[in-house]
Amino acid sequence: MAIIKSRIINVLNYNENPVCIKTHSKEYMCEKSDGVSPSITPLEFSEVQSLNSNSPVFKIGILFFSEDEQEEIYEELRILDWKNILNNDDIKKILLHPTLEGLTKIVEIKSVMQFERIRGIYYSLKNTNEYDLSVRLEKVINTRYKELCNRKINSKIQLSKKDTITSVSTDEVDSLKKQNELLQEQMSNMQKMMEKMMDMQTGNSQTEESIKNENANNEEADTEIPAKKKPGRPKKTQ
Repeated sequence: MAIIKSRIINVLNYNENPVCIKTHSKEYMCEKSDGVSPSITPLEFSEVQSLNSNSPVFKIGILFFSEDEQEEIYEELRILDWKNILNNDDIKKILLHPTLEGLTKIVEIKSVMQFERIRGIYYSLKNTNEYDLSVRLEKVINTRYKELCNRKINSKIQLSKKDTITSVSTDEVDSLKKQNELLQEQMSNMQKMMEKMMDMQTGNSQTEESIKNENANNEEADTEIPAKKKPGRPKKTQ
């Protein structure tokens, strides 16, 4: 059943920037997301159709519909591959945890307007200083963007497993540093304990040696030979 043209459709903007759109009846400003929930712009379905016929905003994922009605709307708009449209969370996942499959999806994008979303999200993540994104990933993004700006629809980028290597995040680095400091402290404490034990053993050995020497001296004193009497006659007594 066709959607009634006067039916109100909520158009969602998940982006951190406002999006200007124009339908057959008027222009709208889709406000930016608050970072948690999307902004909502209610349009009649006839306006959605008009916008879709003149702009790729729905086809490339700049604007979305609510989950409970998206399938019906996409099919009515004849956007058959709507399940493959990358939303912002999909893009963030690819950028933070790159795989060959994910990077291939990015490289295969053929719209400059759509790729602007990729770049925008990438630099938004980078500027937070919360993620240590790899240099190779940035090179892939910038190279593909230049290709599209030069109207090279099919990319010449050859992806490899090296492009999927991610740098360690700042939080992970700090955690590793703390673990290393704790390990160094434990090793230092163990070393001090070992030194104390060695000192105690040395002290005990010296004490035992002193006792042995003292006992030996005492034995020598006990076995001394009495002094011999001088030879000769004993004195006469008067």
